[in-house]
Amino acid sequence: MALRRRPAVVDAIEHALGKNVARGSVKKLSDETVDKRDLRRYLLRYAHNPESVKAILPFLYHSPLGTGLMPAAGEVKYTLVHQQYRHFEVQTERPKTVTATNRGDISATLVHLYRGGKSPELMSALQHYVEQAAVNLPKFSGQVALVLDASASTRSYGDREYCSLAQSVALKLVLEKCCANLKVHTLGGVGELPMPEGYTDLAGALVDALEDSPDLVAIVSDGYENMYPGDLERVVATLPQLGIHTPIIFCHSKFTALDDLELRRPAANLLQREFWHQDDFEDLLNSLFAIAGAKQTEASLQEFLRQKLTSQEKELATWTTSH
Repeated sequence: MALRRRPAVVDAIEHALGKNVARGSVKKLSDETVDKRDLRRYLLRYAHNPESVKAILPFLYHSPLGTGLMPAAGEVKYTLVHQQYRHFEVQTERPKTVTATNRGDISATLVHLYRGGKSPELMSALQHYVEQAAVNLPKFSGQVALVLDASASTRSYGDREYCSLAQSVALKLVLEKCCANLKVHTLGGVGELPMPEGYTDLAGALVDALEDSPDLVAIVSDGYENMYPGDLERVVATLPQLGIHTPIIFCHSKFTALDDLELRRPAANLLQREFWHQDDFEDLLNSLFAIAGAKQTEASLQEFLRQKLTSQEKELATWTTSH
């Protein structure tokens, strides 16, 4: 509960003790010079296992033991260190204020690369973040065709400049690690970091992607079809008449979860998924691979879910073990 429902648990504790008392107690837990009688009087008086409470409370407030500080909201990761608990990392809730660099480490690094140019340090960091993310994501051994929209509209402007494209490229880099057979069809720029340019001919790119008879086609785009508007929808409607039944999914690359997509749905007859944060990749990949319907899909997803369940069970045991 502490791991999965942190805000609710914090609210319950602060309601029971009072906000100032609860937060003051957390600060005192890691300060050896402070008189701990107040802790016993207010925080630990009803605790069945005081040692567990002392370990869990700093985690709830994002305060690593030994610092006595509560980091500001919006930090990406927090680490709880305690002699009775293993080291682990968890991601915080999604940021309330979205910026170009708090939508995941991969896209943040890509935004820096797009805006400031390549550097060995950034390229090394990018590779590290991609590999780190891919380790915990589902894998697929079938053939996937990715239509990557890097047309001029994906550049955007102002605070959002390059953000949509960066998140799309982040997904592409992760798919390259998670798919045994991935072929990328890019609209616009070329290369690992395509620069946004040109028109958005999604229909033409889809036709090219279908030539190799993949198990799945994923169209990753900001949704602005500015060349032959409506052509993608017409092509999709025609495919079954030609005997082509390959699953096609339109993946909306957004800046925030609240983006208005009313004018950014070029094909209402396609399955559609949305993503804006790196944390969305797991659910998105699960959806893509499950829809693919290849023979390898069921076994690979079962293995991924089995590993995830095992990890959760170990995590739960850490919190519930009596000391």
